Amino acid sequence: MSWLSKWQAVAALLLSVSLSPALAEIPASERAVLEALYNNTDGDNWTNNSGWNGPAVCPGPVDLGSGVSASPRFGVYCGANDGTYDHVVFVTLGDNNLTGPLPALANLTELRRFFAYSTNSDGSSNVTSLPPDLASLTKLERFSVAGNGPGLTGTIPSLSALTNLAQFRVNHNGLTGSLPSLVGLNNLELFWAQNNGLTGPIPALSGLTALIDFEVDSNQLTGSIPSLSGLTNLQVFTAFTNRLTGALPSLNGLTALRAFSVANNQLTGPIPPLVGQGLSALRRFRVHRNQLTGPVPDITGLSLESFAVGFNQLTGPVPTAPATLLAGDSILCPNNLSQPYPASPAWDAATGSTPWWSACAAAATAGVAAVPTLGEWALILLGLMMAGLAALRRVGRA
Repeated sequence: MSWLSKWQAVAALLLSVSLSPALAEIPASERAVLEALYNNTDGDNWTNNSGWNGPAVCPGPVDLGSGVSASPRFGVYCGANDGTYDHVVFVTLGDNNLTGPLPALANLTELRRFFAYSTNSDGSSNVTSLPPDLASLTKLERFSVAGNGPGLTGTIPSLSALTNLAQFRVNHNGLTGSLPSLVGLNNLELFWAQNNGLTGPIPALSGLTALIDFEVDSNQLTGSIPSLSGLTNLQVFTAFTNRLTGALPSLNGLTALRAFSVANNQLTGPIPPLVGQGLSALRRFRVHRNQLTGPVPDITGLSLESFAVGFNQLTGPVPTAPATLLAGDSILCPNNLSQPYPASPAWDAATGSTPWWSACAAAATAGVAAVPTLGEWALILLGLMMAGLAALRRVGRA
């Protein structure tokens, strides 16, 4: 081997040693949180607990782009804004069979992401509580305990101090109480709290210009739908199957909106205009099973895939069906639509009913010759009895 080759080999060895990540011990306060997490959630029976019985250390940066490196403990990642790599920044233990309450996490002072979800509520984790100090995790950017099921109980705390929060997922659990205020969470992109037992109003969304996806359906929410004005990045808004009242909000200017679903509530008033409102991205509009009145809106030029307005009290003619509607995914009836009903193979296909107006006609017929229910018969008989007593009194006074 020539002297040049020898020097090249030595240089390569020195370079590899200098680039090898140095192991740094995680601070004692953070190690205590990790131990509590392991013990509280039956870590011995996690799907993957590799490294958790070894030393609590962090290597130097592996991914220079993100400045985050994987700890030997599965699901734990290290890094910090100060250039050190001994602080826990990510805990990602989704679908890992965690069972039990989450501990306090505030001593993870650099924590940016925490995941303990169960995909599609399949039971792959059974977390039973939110962290008791969730409201103080001021550097938190993403949080998900979705899908742990009805065993995850408690209330959502104030999020007002979590100004870095971008994604918050607590859907498909057993949470109760009200939704927190979101005022000031200007980085919030996604908020999922659907399929819980939440009550009270939907919080104000004004000013949340980063918001992309807001889903609070399948709860027991009351009050009106807040203004969506100015939410130009909003793509999905779902609040169906609640107890909401009041009017539908204007969708004007929501140029990114793809899906709007508030079906199965107690909403009243007209459907706002959809054409000429900048809704070129809109694909799903579902407001069926409410108490809406007024005409079915024009949808000419929209690229809708689903248009569901049935089970309301809408009137007037049926609009022309967009060619983009998916088969069997739209609802027009029952409503009080103008007769004679026009033949429309497009609406037949879109509603999955031939003719499309059969449910409207059936409802109209039922309305003309409705058979009184037992309760209605009781009221009728009571009215007859009261009228009879009044007549007897008049006879007695004569």
